[in-house]
Amino acid sequence: MENFIKDPSPQDALKLIESLYAERDLCLSIPYTPDAILFSGVIMKYFKGDFFISFTENCETKLIQRGKDRWISHRGAEVYIGNSSFSSTLPLSKDDLTSILAGVYSSVMLERRRLTEWELGVVEMAKDFGVSLEKNLKIPSYNELPLFLSLMLSIDPYLQGLTGSRENSISLVKEIGLDETTKLGELDESHLNTLLYRIMMLVTKLNPKATRDDVISDKVFYMGYDLTEVAMAVSFFLDNVGSKALIQLALTPSVLEILVEKTRERLAKGFTVGQVYQKGKFYVVETSLPSPMLLSIVAQQVEGKPVKPVVIKLGNEYYSSKYFLESAEEGLIRVDIKD
Repeated sequence: MENFIKDPSPQDALKLIESLYAERDLCLSIPYTPDAILFSGVIMKYFKGDFFISFTENCETKLIQRGKDRWISHRGAEVYIGNSSFSSTLPLSKDDLTSILAGVYSSVMLERRRLTEWELGVVEMAKDFGVSLEKNLKIPSYNELPLFLSLMLSIDPYLQGLTGSRENSISLVKEIGLDETTKLGELDESHLNTLLYRIMMLVTKLNPKATRDDVISDKVFYMGYDLTEVAMAVSFFLDNVGSKALIQLALTPSVLEILVEKTRERLAKGFTVGQVYQKGKFYVVETSLPSPMLLSIVAQQVEGKPVKPVVIKLGNEYYSSKYFLESAEEGLIRVDIKD
């Protein structure tokens, strides 16, 4: 393990990745995360020989993640990439940009971290392909959606009372002198300051140590998509459909439209987020939203720290995800917890 402790060098991963294509066949061991699966899908897309993905560590080629630290290993050669996502080390191309950015931003969202310097560099280079970067509220798709819907869909920051509630989100918008059709970009400075104040009140009520950095961040947009919502969509589909949905996205980027639309459609129907509490080794979130990964982001904010494994309580049943559990199953996995 001592050889793992070194300065991050994600740039060296590019050379290692290029060497993979010289193999006649490739078995790739990966963690069960959107980032790692999308990385694997892009490699699969161009690999000429037999290609296998394993969620166990039984392959010579491995994506290794411990906490937020990551390594890529191939035939004994290891590259430490620090906190940067696996997807950010892939060769940048327009054909794969959707998958790369989805991988990067899902990692950022699920770990509640900022883009690393390396990832910011990738985003800067991606501007040549039409990517834009701006600093603004973290709420999703505010350029496209009415403000109330962006507030309602917000998982990070979790806006207690607004997240999942159409009625309460519309009520807040009206309280600050706006209507149901108003978008964030249409607010004048006075309305924007009032909105920010109301959001900060909700966030600091949940976590007194919260700062503006918890509600404002670097936002990345590509082809009209807010990468925050893209990250939510790939996480939701991984929870409910499994890895095949993300592999299909890597092979056929146009699938993204379906993933985003279906996820938005489900969340826009409304959902509840109830109590968050620890029960044995699990962190439980009472909810009506079938996505342990998305609810884990809420749990992190409520608990004020990274929490695993997360279980959601849907009605009287408990469910989790392969993201948290060692399991041969994909999709929602029922967990036996006694009340």
